[in-house]
Amino acid sequence: MFFSPIKLRVAKLEDIDVIYQTILSDASKGHYSDAYLKGDKAKLSLKINLNNMISNRKRYQSIWHNNQWVDIVLNTTVIIAEKNNQAIGFSILSQTDIPKDLEIWKFSIFNDVRNKGYGKKFLKELIKSIQRDNPNSNFVARCFESSKIMMNMLQDNKFIEENSKYEARFFRLKSS
Repeated sequence: MFFSPIKLRVAKLEDIDVIYQTILSDASKGHYSDAYLKGDKAKLSLKINLNNMISNRKRYQSIWHNNQWVDIVLNTTVIIAEKNNQAIGFSILSQTDIPKDLEIWKFSIFNDVRNKGYGKKFLKELIKSIQRDNPNSNFVARCFESSKIMMNMLQDNKFIEENSKYEARFFRLKSS
């Protein structure tokens, strides 16, 4: 049997549309914030933010800090998973408000290739790549309650759930 590994690459601007459509589709199923679905302005903001993440490796986020909204800029990398030179999924790796944490901020397999085990293979490759390129960082992820498959994949890869201030469930990669 011929085995073709999952390969990772940094996203290009031509990847935006499939990432954008996947985020909107997954948000409608409760896997990402439903704020992305709240009208044309929200959708345009998502597309602009994706463009910045790919072009400038920056993502913009508003956080509640000291009783006011503050806009912050986080270092971000958008990764594309490929199998046989076909894009099969994406992940957005992002700095967090905790300097030593690196978050798997978004992770998804594209709709046309789901349910083939690619998510598990992609996550394993992504973790290896993160550990190699960021050995001094802590690796975290957040999932909404409806993202059962992702939570199971994280736990299968030694992520431990922790209590947190976030509305989503929070996982941290267990130290080796």
